[in-house]
Amino acid sequence: MSDWSNLTVNAMIDKYGPPTRVETDRLVWENRGPWKRIVVRDGLGFLENDRVSSNLEQTIVYAVPPGKRDEVESFSLGLSVSSDGAELSARSTDEERNFLMLNLADDVVNGRLSPEGARVGYFHALQLAQSGKSTPSMHALLFR
Repeated sequence: MSDWSNLTVNAMIDKYGPPTRVETDRLVWENRGPWKRIVVRDGLGFLENDRVSSNLEQTIVYAVPPGKRDEVESFSLGLSVSSDGAELSARSTDEERNFLMLNLADDVVNGRLSPEGARVGYFHALQLAQSGKSTPSMHALLFR
């Protein structure tokens, strides 16, 4: 694995223990913490419009109604809804960004934010984090 992926893998092992599966280009944890699945991919991919590296994908069981799937995915390219709408995944550089995306996706699903409002909230929270301030939505799923 690349150095960047090794950093992510080590962080996940420290927090969730050894992976469930080791595959050619990724490590997978099943049912750890709030996550149905955690995947660390080898290498540092990029999500085109978000310009954010994306080697850590974390998935939760979350029913996204058919009418909200496009809205959720339009908020961030780092979010994806499973084909049956039963899982929601966030993919980024770290768990904090994934928590943030999923919390904001819940706001979109429940009509508290538009996709545009969620995008603004996402970048505002990242700016706060860079200045040393924290927001609870980057540390846990707030809707569980």
